[in-house]
Amino acid sequence: MNTKNINIIKKAVFVSDNYTRTNDIIDRAFKRTSLLRMYRIATSIFFFIAGLTFATWASRIPDIQHKLQLSDGGLGAVLFSLPVGLMLSLPISGWMVNRYGSKRIVIAAAVFYPLILLLLAMAGSVFQLSGALFLFGMLGNLINIAMNTQAVGIEKLYGRSVMASFHGLWSLAGFTGALIGTFFVSAGLSPLFHFSIVCLAVISLVIASYKFTLPHDNGDGQTQKLFTRPDKKIFLLGLIGLQPLMRGGNGRLERSLF
Repeated sequence: MNTKNINIIKKAVFVSDNYTRTNDIIDRAFKRTSLLRMYRIATSIFFFIAGLTFATWASRIPDIQHKLQLSDGGLGAVLFSLPVGLMLSLPISGWMVNRYGSKRIVIAAAVFYPLILLLLAMAGSVFQLSGALFLFGMLGNLINIAMNTQAVGIEKLYGRSVMASFHGLWSLAGFTGALIGTFFVSAGLSPLFHFSIVCLAVISLVIASYKFTLPHDNGDGQTQKLFTRPDKKIFLLGLIGLQPLMRGGNGRLERSLF
């Protein structure tokens, strides 16, 4: 074999090796893109679940008000339990997501959050409804923090802004929940039946998507304090926002309770 033939063989081997490497790179890139897409779809489903669950409750508030024979003032006082549960659970929810990871928390919250709807539908007194709303606020806050943590991780993997698509889907879920609620109300079906159907649908979505949640969060392993001192500017803004409530809100709340 002469030198020319040897060079031809070397070039052929080189080209073949480069072709193999290129195929490997393309395969890895394709698999990574597919995995990112699955992560994004799964997280989008959890945003949809959160929006659908909240809209489902909101669509049947008048029916539950009528069931418990609440006045508008009494209903306002009872509904106050939801933001109380949300606010009190803020530091705990953040700590839990940091401690156990958003993957575990978002899956658990996505199951229990819609199940609270059943407690809301079965509430037979103001105290039961208030307690259920308090839990509803806590679970709603928990799923919101966990799914947004997942979204932040996915956005970092994409290397570009994709957060708006998640929040847009939450809003779309709100419209969907309102339309479904309108159907059940017009059909004269009870809130308990309505909420049960939504629960089954949501749990089915969780089962279909939980395997594709982002396994690790950004900043895993970093310790996080349960309570931190608020920024001075944020604290002052909070005081400004509380002034109307401090001046007249307490009186209105007391009148609505009695």
